[in-house]
Amino acid sequence: MSQNMYASNVVEKCMEHTDSTERELLIEEIMGKSEEDNHLLAMVKDQYANYVVQKVLEISKGRFWCRE
Repeated sequence: MSQNMYASNVVEKCMEHTDSTERELLIEEIMGKSEEDNHLLAMVKDQYANYVVQKVLEISKGRFWCRE
């Protein structure tokens, strides 16, 4: 999940330039469908992937991060 410099840059650009449907799919992949496939913690700790997490927060304004 974007744990290299170039992959991180590509995903960040995708977040900026895709439509909302595609953006939601990317965010859902990061968040995962369950606790087992949640990539968020690993991404936050990674030197490159954390920039993707920051971009998601910036673009989504936090609306995807609250699970019911």
